[in-house]
Amino acid sequence: MKKSYWFYKNADLIGLTSSFLCIVHCLVFPVLIALSYFSVSMEVFEHWHALDYIFIGLSFFAVRYAVSRTSKNTMKTAFWATFLVFSAALLAHEALPWMLLVSLTASLVLMVLHLINYRSCTIARA
Repeated sequence: MKKSYWFYKNADLIGLTSSFLCIVHCLVFPVLIALSYFSVSMEVFEHWHALDYIFIGLSFFAVRYAVSRTSKNTMKTAFWATFLVFSAALLAHEALPWMLLVSLTASLVLMVLHLINYRSCTIARA
């Protein structure tokens, strides 16, 4: 129970960090390919793409716990809608390359939502 309480208490910070790392992840790989820092084999691509699932999982739990901390229905709706767009875009960006922009935008929106929620929950506790 203590672990879930820790995640509950820090859900916005975890979500904020995870969204930021997702943006870095999505932007760094194409830059590395363009700069030819390493030869891109299918194995490297598979490992890099596997991180998408980790970001979806972290995002799900961060949104789940962040939503449970807020009483504002608009925030709850915004969190879940953005999470769904984020997840769908990440899963579809291999088939539809423009979905990468959608996932980056959704990740940025999740960062803003977590920041707003963190600040409002921190102010409410003070």
